[in-house]
Amino acid sequence: MLLILLLPAQRVLAQVAVRVPDQDLDVQDVTYLNGSLWLATTTGAYKVEGSRISRVPEESLVVNKIASSGDAIWLATSSGAYRIDGQKHDRVPDQILDVLTLKIFNGSQVWLATANGAYVSNGGGMKLIGPPGTLIYEVTNINDAIWLTTARGPYKIAANGSPELVTPDPVFVNDIVGIQGVAWIATTKGAFRVAPGTAPEPYRGELEVTKVCDVNGDIWLATKNGAYRVNGKQADQVPGLDMAVEDVVGIDGAVWVASNRGAYRIKAPTKIALPEYYLVVLTYYRDILSSTSF
Repeated sequence: MLLILLLPAQRVLAQVAVRVPDQDLDVQDVTYLNGSLWLATTTGAYKVEGSRISRVPEESLVVNKIASSGDAIWLATSSGAYRIDGQKHDRVPDQILDVLTLKIFNGSQVWLATANGAYVSNGGGMKLIGPPGTLIYEVTNINDAIWLTTARGPYKIAANGSPELVTPDPVFVNDIVGIQGVAWIATTKGAFRVAPGTAPEPYRGELEVTKVCDVNGDIWLATKNGAYRVNGKQADQVPGLDMAVEDVVGIDGAVWVASNRGAYRIKAPTKIALPEYYLVVLTYYRDILSSTSF
């Protein structure tokens, strides 16, 4: 007997990755600016418009970051900062600088983090803010105040335009972040909280803090020796997490920790609501025990 089964046809949907452009590129960053896709690579900046791909400018550059200011595109490269406006592109300032990254604030103010200090756009050029000879990793804007992340300490640009060291002593800075209008600084000698107009408050100076995190309204410190939750003037360690913590995040109301030994979910203490008569009984026995000598 011949048995024939007729089964409904099923469509199999598969995700296919298409390399754009179809060549080996070490891509550092992908961003969509002014209606075009831009690729920051170790061999230049590539502009993708439909099926047309062009390198702008044409020379080979190690591009670390791409950003836009109005109609202009800015490139942070190991050979300087480039401003691309239409078919015109210029290096600004016109000198060889290792630009690690760039930031654009208020739509037009361009800041460069370089191996020789921080630069800010000044008219048609760039002005060295400093500190001269200092490697700047990042530029951060907190409440319209500019902060510089360096290996010598956290610097804040003062009202006179000059950078001032915020911590009492030089220290290697891992990160600077603004949380609820307050600057939090992660360093190799603990964390510092700097509210506007106040001196820096230190936390856990014996630890290397890699990151300060805002999780569900609470402040957490990711350190080389565990996760710490800030409680007033102190930071308490979460038991059982004596490991290098990379990040602390909040997901669906829960706290998650990323570490070099895996991911951990921190469970909040459970509160038990007791009926009123239980509370009366417990209070009665508590009074008896407190008045009894053994």
